[in-house]
Amino acid sequence: MLPVIRFLFKLILCVLLALTVGFGYLAAQSGDPFYTVYEWISPARFQQYDKLIAAVAARHRLDPMLVKAVVWRESRFDPEKYGTAGERGLMQVSQKAANEWAHENRIDNFR
Repeated sequence: MLPVIRFLFKLILCVLLALTVGFGYLAAQSGDPFYTVYEWISPARFQQYDKLIAAVAARHRLDPMLVKAVVWRESRFDPEKYGTAGERGLMQVSQKAANEWAHENRIDNFR
């Protein structure tokens, strides 16, 4: 009985090692391995703003993947994040930049 248990243990260990190497390879082949791994771990967090990002990107004729990349880089999809220089939100926009954008786009009720 002991050789069977030893064999199963080695088999399970080999399968786990192969899976780890395979997932590591796939993550390394992506543009951002950390993003890929985090997305595998928590897919809902990485997809919760997709509709908003797509709408904003379409409105401003931008690639939605570019907008999503900026959001990931700046805030890691945390809408409550505050930067060290007062930047806020998903894209970490400063108050000055937001006011300039609102003025250029003639948005009167911007706060």
